[in-house]
Amino acid sequence: MFEEYADKVRKWIKEEAYEFYERPDIETKLTIDIEENKYTIISIAFHKDSLDSIIIAANMEFNEKEQNMLKSLKNRNEIVWDIRKFLIQMHLDPRFPIITDNIKEIYFQKILFFDNLTKDRFFEVLSDISNSISFIRGTFLNLGQSSSKL
Repeated sequence: MFEEYADKVRKWIKEEAYEFYERPDIETKLTIDIEENKYTIISIAFHKDSLDSIIIAANMEFNEKEQNMLKSLKNRNEIVWDIRKFLIQMHLDPRFPIITDNIKEIYFQKILFFDNLTKDRFFEVLSDISNSISFIRGTFLNLGQSSSKL
């Protein structure tokens, strides 16, 4: 069953001209990565512990400038909370601390079960994740512009 869905996902990604690579991971049967940019990877994971689902996830690493900017803000926890609320509204599962003094990355995911896995649903979630990445990057761009004007 796993191989059937893995082949479907590979086929769909190729059809839509995404560049991807597969990588080994001790927790998964298969992990497919799509590089969004230098600091962001979207992963599609078929976990060993799950017989009937995949996880589509993004891991955004913040560069040193972004980390320093966030550290310097008095309302950084409020900003992190706003990002978290946005992800929840997008029906994504945020997997990072709510309150932090030093945030180096933001990880969020969506679990899709095989009984609801269609090409349309798969790319809807991929689009939601990509749009969320853009929102978070835009938030940091706006913070950088406003903090430089203070």
